[in-house]
Amino acid sequence: MAENTTINTIITMIIIILVLVIAVFGIMYLNGAKTIKEFFPDFNKKNLTTSYNEEFFLENPSYVYFEIVGDDANIFFRYFIEKLAEKSSWTWYKDFSSFSLNSFNWLRKEPKSFLNVIATNTAVFKGLDKKNKDFVILLQNKSAEQGLRGIVDRVLKNDEGNEIQEVKLNVYVGQIENPSFVYYSSDSTLKDLDTLIDRINKATRIYLRKEQG
Repeated sequence: MAENTTINTIITMIIIILVLVIAVFGIMYLNGAKTIKEFFPDFNKKNLTTSYNEEFFLENPSYVYFEIVGDDANIFFRYFIEKLAEKSSWTWYKDFSSFSLNSFNWLRKEPKSFLNVIATNTAVFKGLDKKNKDFVILLQNKSAEQGLRGIVDRVLKNDEGNEIQEVKLNVYVGQIENPSFVYYSSDSTLKDLDTLIDRINKATRIYLRKEQG
């Protein structure tokens, strides 16, 4: 009798543990990092970073535009390659007007609209908050891959979304109207930079083949 009671107790405990494990993983899957933080105070989203084993490198970064979309961002970034001067640098653009930038196809035709991250005077930063100023400066002297890693980490770490939409990364290849890729901060792809770069390279090759006829 005592043995049966012990066995039943063990089975009950195992079932309870399994239910708790399933519940925790269900919450993590459905609600993401914000809910995890509520249940586990030690969890800090700022610790989220993308891994990069340098298996892939951006083949044609000047054809790719990156847009951080969030309440505190909505900024375009592009790695501009100046072949004649043998200089390359990250550039950025933020639209402060009332119209939607994605409704137009002029930005890629107007490279001068992008500002070099090297320029840090007050006039250049007019309208940017401190977070974005600091981030633009961090892109100075960064390679295409280093800068992209910084952009992805910023998307992963920042809670700039709202209840309807979290912060996301739009990737445009060769055009502006519609993004080629859209990644939300909870997307697992952003945690592997090699995979992201490989996808961008494949999309860029397809775009260039179409452009060359």
